[in-house]
Amino acid sequence: MKWNKRIIIILVIGILASMTACKSSESSSTVQKQDETGEAKAEKADTTSDSKAESKQESENQEADTAESENESSQETTSTSEDDATEESDQKGSQTEEGSKTNLEGMQSQYVDKLDETKKTFEEENAALTGNESTYELKYIEDRRFDAWDAHLNEIYGVLKVNLPTDQFDQLKEEQRLWIKSRDTGAMEASETFKGTTSEHLEYSATLANLTEARCYDLVRTYMR
Repeated sequence: MKWNKRIIIILVIGILASMTACKSSESSSTVQKQDETGEAKAEKADTTSDSKAESKQESENQEADTAESENESSQETTSTSEDDATEESDQKGSQTEEGSKTNLEGMQSQYVDKLDETKKTFEEENAALTGNESTYELKYIEDRRFDAWDAHLNEIYGVLKVNLPTDQFDQLKEEQRLWIKSRDTGAMEASETFKGTTSEHLEYSATLANLTEARCYDLVRTYMR
C-alpha cells in the first residue's frame, strides 16, 4: 500500500514536471518568435528608412542637377540675348549716323513744300475775309492758324530728334526750350498794346501763330541740310 502511494506521488511529480517543462518550452519559443519578429520588423524598418533616404537623396541630386542645367541654359540664353541686343543696337546706331545726313537733306524740300502749302491756305482764307468779321471770328481763325503751325513744329522737332546726332539735338533741345519762353513772352507783350479791348486776345493768338510759323521755317532750313 505504501509502495502504491509512493508510485502515485512519483507519477504525479513526473507529470507536473513534464507540464512545467512544456510550458517553459512554449514560453521560450514564444519569446524567441517575438524576438525574431521584432528583429524582422526592425530590419524591415531600417531597410525602408534607408530606401527612403536614398530615394530622397537621389531626388535632391536630380533636382540640383536640373536646376544647375537650367541655370547654365538661362545664363547662356541671357548672354546670347545681350550680345544680340548690343550688336543690333550698334548696327542701328551706325545706320542712323550714316543715313542721318542723307535723310535730312531729302526731307528739307519736302517740309518746305508742306509749310508753303499751309501758309498759302491761310493767306487765301485771309484774302477772302470781307472786313465785317467780328473779333471773335478773327480770333477763331488765328487760333486755327496757330494750331496748324504748332502741329508742324512738333512734327519737325520729332524728325530732328530721331536724325540729329545726340550732342547736336541736346543743343537744339535747350535752344527750343528758351525759344518757347521767348515766343510766349513776345505774344504777351504784343497783346498788352490792346489791353482791355476785344483785340487783346486776338493779338495774342495772332502773334503766337506768326512766331511759330517763322520757327518752323527756321528749323527746316537750319537743320535739314
